[in-house]
Amino acid sequence: MAIDKDVKRYERKRDELKIGKAKLDYIHYEFRKGRFYLVEMGFQGIENLNNLKETMFEIYGKGRSMSEETERVSESYFWEGEKTDMIMVYDSDIGGGITISSK
Repeated sequence: MAIDKDVKRYERKRDELKIGKAKLDYIHYEFRKGRFYLVEMGFQGIENLNNLKETMFEIYGKGRSMSEETERVSESYFWEGEKTDMIMVYDSDIGGGITISSK
């Protein structure tokens, strides 16, 4: 699927839609001008958030919290690497996602 003239998004039919115990809704791979630069994964529900946090914190460390105090559950974490950045966000009203992007 073309997002614009330079960016194309793909899904792999055989991807296992889970990380650890968490279930994912989708995994999208994006290419800009033919070069891979981003993967995006979506999920729903506090149980999946908690399972993802457990797995991600175990593998990558806690990450930098960017969460704000609100009435609804809203959390976000950021990991910065040498070649990639990763962000995990969740809002109880709209769901959550993990984005891993190349620098």
